[in-house]
Amino acid sequence: MSTNRRKIYPPEKIFFPKNLDLEKVVRENPPPPHHKKKDFKFDQEDMKYIISNIMMLKSIYKDYHEDEFVPVNAQTIQRRVREYNYYIEYLLSIGIVEVKNKGPKNKGQYIPAEHQSRSFKLHKELLKYEWDLIEVTKKSLVSKRKKDLEADEKLHEKYGYLTKWFNDKLQINYARSYAKLNHLMLSDSGGDIHKKEIGKASYWEKYLLRLNNLKLLHRGAFRYSVDDNVKRFHSNLTSLKSELRNYITYDGHQLCAIDVKNSQPFISQVLFNPDFYENTKQILNLKQLHYNIYNTTLISIPTILSTINSSTNIMLVNPAQLEDKETTDIQRYCYLSDKGLLYKFFSEKYFEKTGKKLNVEVPDEKRQLKDAMFATLFSDNRFIGQPEAEMKRFFAEMFPNVYKVFSLIKRAGHNDHLPVILQLIESEVIVRRAASRIARNYPELPIYTVHDSIVTIDTEDYKEMVKTVLKEEFEGAIGLRPNLAFESWRVK
Repeated sequence: MSTNRRKIYPPEKIFFPKNLDLEKVVRENPPPPHHKKKDFKFDQEDMKYIISNIMMLKSIYKDYHEDEFVPVNAQTIQRRVREYNYYIEYLLSIGIVEVKNKGPKNKGQYIPAEHQSRSFKLHKELLKYEWDLIEVTKKSLVSKRKKDLEADEKLHEKYGYLTKWFNDKLQINYARSYAKLNHLMLSDSGGDIHKKEIGKASYWEKYLLRLNNLKLLHRGAFRYSVDDNVKRFHSNLTSLKSELRNYITYDGHQLCAIDVKNSQPFISQVLFNPDFYENTKQILNLKQLHYNIYNTTLISIPTILSTINSSTNIMLVNPAQLEDKETTDIQRYCYLSDKGLLYKFFSEKYFEKTGKKLNVEVPDEKRQLKDAMFATLFSDNRFIGQPEAEMKRFFAEMFPNVYKVFSLIKRAGHNDHLPVILQLIESEVIVRRAASRIARNYPELPIYTVHDSIVTIDTEDYKEMVKTVLKEEFEGAIGLRPNLAFESWRVK
């Protein structure tokens, strides 16, 4: 008797608007004939899947929560709905979907295929109510999903030390997190939940996206992936509104994140180490990290090295030397980034010059500082002349040689090079080095990653162990030990 059994996969769950009656829409707006296939049969289930994907993409990637439009990679959906182009053009023609020619600006997280994809949004009427989470039942969609899941088993083989902990022991208190989400929407919007800026999502739409992620986690509809470009591990936890993490437990245990403070500025210090541009084994270098970026940066490397070498030893700075004339801006930047003081220092100097105060202790004001830093790191070099680039110009004034190195890496239109480099290092150290090492040494310990942090059971022994591993792995990779913070996921 054969012991082979057909593998059974859990049903796929997708979101769909409660107030969209597709049968009525199709009846009142008869679909046109297919421009190539005479025997083509219009299928509402395929159209439903496409509509759902636009909302699902916006939900999964937090960087798109603020924007009206989301870039959709046609090739990805065509693997499930072959006639995607026909359906999307029909949806555009009847106004259910709207298109934007250019995708939203990158805000710090690189999303694969963004630059090749058209960006879409759903009609505002479809965003008036909460969306239902339904199961995909069409046989062809289910059959093609099996192929996708079988291919995804390669991801489980490589990242099983993370994926195995997404199981029914991972729970979130839905009632309390739902109430918290509603409270956040009302307090953030000042009661005007439909208020919005031009080109931005309303507070209500952001609420819907965050609620979708909450529902997925609550119902055990676990989603995880590793993007091709920066190797980040995306999951239900990375897409969840951060304030809701306090309601998560694993097998009844409270969790804690061990977080790299000011991760991007901290990692950016490696860009001022000449060894990063040489093919040496002392630290992780650019050629190892991303050969294509290394190749396109080759022409700039002599100028980068010349700029770095003029700053002598970047590690020989102490607090008393910060304002010394002999202290270079690269030395000052690296010291502040290393100690987690960059935002505070920047805000104080910005206040001295402009009279505008941004307090790092106030979440909204710290967010403005972080946005200014991301604009400096990731925006087009030409953006510096725009009225909105005031803080970027101030950063260039404060740290001219730091800004010069950043600009040289981004030269010739390769504005994504800098975020890709920093996020590749982050994911290499946190996901593939630190997390996998912890899993080997503590195979029974639940661990998760949320980009710049590792999450585990909230006990002193485990937290200190993770802290030690992170420090050692960062030092081995880039020669620097990060400042770390414990963030307990429990209601305070």
